[in-house]
Amino acid sequence: MTYHAEIEVILEKLLLSVPKLTGALVATTDGLPIVHRIAQLEVDQVAAMISANIGLGKRIASSRNIDPMQAVIVQGEGGYVSMYSVGERAVLAVEASQEASLGVIHITAQRAAIEIRNLLGDTRLEFVNDDPWAAS
Repeated sequence: MTYHAEIEVILEKLLLSVPKLTGALVATTDGLPIVHRIAQLEVDQVAAMISANIGLGKRIASSRNIDPMQAVIVQGEGGYVSMYSVGERAVLAVEASQEASLGVIHITAQRAAIEIRNLLGDTRLEFVNDDPWAAS
């Protein structure tokens, strides 16, 4: 099984284990999507924004002497986007509705991030290109 397929299994397990989760994404720290389960067409843009937020979160945590950073959480009226570092080369983000338990999301997503980090190890990361117009 490829690491893409194994990450898909981890994301599927994550989505099934936490009620009200609506999506999940793993991307490189450069902002390129690796595997995603989100219902949005702009996956490339979402991956880039999430990676940038993780980078900013790490800088803020370091500047405030509260590192290592554990998560960056964006909360709006419609729900949450929680973002986690997956080692030095990848990031994990999960989307949830407002009714979701942030504590359960945090614990479960951190476990998934550790599982993905252990899976990736020193593997050369390749991103997913879902653009049907992209050159092959």
